[in-house]
Amino acid sequence: MREIKYKLNFQVYSQKAEVGPPLGTILGNLGVNTLRFTKEFNEFTQELPEYFKLRVSVNVYEDKSFVFSVEKPAIGFVLSLCKQYDVSGNCFINLNDLLQIAFFYMDHLPLENAIDVLLGSLEKNVSVEL
Repeated sequence: MREIKYKLNFQVYSQKAEVGPPLGTILGNLGVNTLRFTKEFNEFTQELPEYFKLRVSVNVYEDKSFVFSVEKPAIGFVLSLCKQYDVSGNCFINLNDLLQIAFFYMDHLPLENAIDVLLGSLEKNVSVEL
């Protein structure tokens, strides 16, 4: 069993991990291949909207290999980020955003059921726009 040498926790926007500072400096000083990490993280989050700020945990092992995990933000928070307003002030969420959230959070459910759960989570004044 490999021994964990360092445990890191930080926040990064989806698709936005960069090799440069501050992330690259921190990981690089621990011997982690920052290019590999940023590539893997950005690929892992490529289906997510760029405005998702994600909590990331990284375990760095003695041999400088790493494993990362991403904690999903709360569904209610994500739904609130996706809300938009038309010129009349009516609140809506795009169907495409709703589908992305369903795939990200509820990949274990049939899509219809996942959408039903999300629709039940929306405030009453929020409509879905195609």
